[in-house]
Amino acid sequence: MTCHRYEKCVKRVITSLQNATPSKMGFTYTRIFPHGTYDDVKGFASCVAGTDIQHCQHCLVGAKAALDDCKSYAAGSFISDVCTMSYAQFLPRH
Repeated sequence: MTCHRYEKCVKRVITSLQNATPSKMGFTYTRIFPHGTYDDVKGFASCVAGTDIQHCQHCLVGAKAALDDCKSYAAGSFISDVCTMSYAQFLPRH
């Protein structure tokens, strides 16, 4: 089992945030990620190419919080579609 299954979802969120400006979104990264930070998501993305599932799960903690916050704050906005995927499908199967 590797972490590659996380990569597509996380990269979509990162790309959308990188391509967005606060004026376009109507809120800032800080507001999107009150419990997790943008760096948490970027840090998690750097883990997805690895094969150490424990390391990947550690990275998941911050990224999941950030994505959950993104989903909450982005409801109804153009970015909400990349945040509303069911996170369960990306969790490792043991």
